[in-house]
Amino acid sequence: MLIDETYFFNRLNLPQTGNSEGLADVLAYIEQYEPEYLNCVLGYSLAKAFNAATEGSGLPDEQRWVDLIDGAEYTWEGCLYRWSGLAPVTGLKISPIAYYVFYKYVDERITDFVLVGNVSSKTDNNRTVSATDRLVYSWNRMVDLNVDLYRFLKVNKALYPEWKDCGQYGDSWHLCGCKGERLNSCAELFRKKNSLGL
Repeated sequence: MLIDETYFFNRLNLPQTGNSEGLADVLAYIEQYEPEYLNCVLGYSLAKAFNAATEGSGLPDEQRWVDLIDGAEYTWEGCLYRWSGLAPVTGLKISPIAYYVFYKYVDERITDFVLVGNVSSKTDNNRTVSATDRLVYSWNRMVDLNVDLYRFLKVNKALYPEWKDCGQYGDSWHLCGCKGERLNSCAELFRKKNSLGL
């Protein structure tokens, strides 16, 4: 796994990481959703090559993988930008993977499904507040980082020949790749949401 519990801070704070049971739960979500995220934003071919290069611990030897993980500068339409990385190991640990996992974690835990339907837990001396604002923020921040990743890969296509450009931010992903290598649902990772779920 590229990220761990240390990527969940400030607006992505998950207090569950403070105990061993909660930490195990968060790590299970990372283990489930990190590969899903990588397959969607990188495509299966690049994700497979990336995973092979990053197996084990520490940063890989090839600079192209280090740049994907830790970030690098690039020029887009005449302006200099910095891709912040999938899981930077230096500086602030701001990761699009963490935003995606956070969204999935909170979204799936807003209510519990029981025999009579969906319910939310009743708490003493607390009031329930909507998680919608945090969900929208985390999703839209992830989208911003995904667009940055798309631009980084597009201008560095020669360094990442496994990557297939599937149109502006994945709008044509259902037509891209090897017999549906990327599903149309992956294009969702490049579309912002609002509090209405639109």
